[in-house]
Amino acid sequence: MTVQAKDPAWLALPLGFDPPAGPPVRIAVVCHVFYDELAAEMASVLSHLPAPADIFLSTDSAAKAARIGEAFGSFRQGTVEIRIVPNRGRDIAPRLIAFRDVLARYPLVAFLHAKGSKGDLSRAWRRHLFGSLIGRTLQVQHILWLFARDPTLGMIMPTHWEYVPYNLGWLGNHGPAERIAQRLGIALDALRPPPFPAGSMFWARSAALSSLLALDLQYEAFEPETGQKGGTLAHGIERLFAAACERSGFRWLRVSDPMLANRRDQMRAARSQAELVRMMENGAGVGNALSALPPAGVEPPQSDPAGTLYRAFLNRGERRNGIHKWHHYFDIYERHFAPWRGQDITLLEIGVQRGGSQELWRSYFGPRARIFGIDIDPRCASITGNGRVFIGDQADRTFLRRVLAETGRPHIVIDDGGHTMNQMITSFEEIYPRMQTPGVYLVEDTHTCFWPGQYQDRPDGQTFLQYAAARFAELHQWSGPMALHELTAVPPIERSTPMPVTPFGRDTKSIAFYDSIVVFERQHRAPPWHEIR
Repeated sequence: MTVQAKDPAWLALPLGFDPPAGPPVRIAVVCHVFYDELAAEMASVLSHLPAPADIFLSTDSAAKAARIGEAFGSFRQGTVEIRIVPNRGRDIAPRLIAFRDVLARYPLVAFLHAKGSKGDLSRAWRRHLFGSLIGRTLQVQHILWLFARDPTLGMIMPTHWEYVPYNLGWLGNHGPAERIAQRLGIALDALRPPPFPAGSMFWARSAALSSLLALDLQYEAFEPETGQKGGTLAHGIERLFAAACERSGFRWLRVSDPMLANRRDQMRAARSQAELVRMMENGAGVGNALSALPPAGVEPPQSDPAGTLYRAFLNRGERRNGIHKWHHYFDIYERHFAPWRGQDITLLEIGVQRGGSQELWRSYFGPRARIFGIDIDPRCASITGNGRVFIGDQADRTFLRRVLAETGRPHIVIDDGGHTMNQMITSFEEIYPRMQTPGVYLVEDTHTCFWPGQYQDRPDGQTFLQYAAARFAELHQWSGPMALHELTAVPPIERSTPMPVTPFGRDTKSIAFYDSIVVFERQHRAPPWHEIR
């Protein structure tokens, strides 16, 4: 059996539809907690599990086990068991050795660990892995349903986080991987490892790991722990999990929450069961269940009248609550909003006028979205839906804070309000730092930056486009200063010196400037780096 790199297509979770309910399945979570200071965070993450679920934890000392037990004391979905294991093989050895009996009893297992590498990079990576696999109860329910409907699906693993490609090569791990691969009957590419769950967290059928379990590995096969960054048996096995799944006769699938994913060009969003079936059938066979499906980007063709939002706009006809929009806006909406469809989100629209756009957003984002509005016209208070419209001035900071206290932190903000410079800048300054991360803040009708009179209402004369350009400069705080150029040649995970950056620069992925629209994509950024290859 020869394993080759496969298409990195991934499925958006939660699904864009409500799958039929099935019988409850008792699941197990196997989790290694070497860094016991992360136990409370792990317990919080695992609180999203639907019942029934049993937790099996491992660590390397009785003192750590006691502290971990306290952190999991309020877990009520099932039992919690803690086992003390040798400090060998990181999280890999315990799941294949200490919990072999668990895999024999539970057909479906989630494999996690308290990933505790130091620094912001590790925290962000851990957040991506947890969020992709177990971030919300609905997400877990959909993962369980995917396993239930497809008996050939053996593993569900997260898509790669944006900074992980640095670790996707062999990096000294080909030797230990080759020793295991030969025993499994797998021929490896010496230049590139097969697809694997970077970070070694995933869901799997126990049967999908049968080829690895049959090797009957013992702790003595794993090197003593000395803080190695690679070259160990554990690092080698990490790169073979998907290949072992294939060797056992199963397919694997990459997934992520679109709110967390940085690269969406290979995202597959199933909005109906029929669409999902088509995707899975196209990917029939071992390997990536979606590999045969052509890329499905989130952006419709330019000016495509079949675009979902644009079509809905054109089909409205003349209504009392009409929507006033520039036609080219809809391509921009689809580009930035499509990954959020069907998600459990909060949207805040500034400027609802007659309420037509509120109808449009409710229809587009689906029943899980909570749609709120702000308007200065008291008549808008009568607009109803699954949120409410707050009456007040978007340039009133006290009012905006009161609104956010009631709505919670929004995922999406659309500023289509009064379009004066003070209104746009004040709203952004108050709301953007209090948004969810990730999130999208869209300001439209920025052509008023060039209009005179009432729109230029700031004493300093600053326009919103000038303000946004200054924020764009903040995105270069890591890479811009020449004095930091040498430091940014060091991989972030290996740096000991923190790099100065403002909260805006740290939590903003991009700023997109369009004709009359500016879009801020809010997402935690890990420090960038550069190299020569």
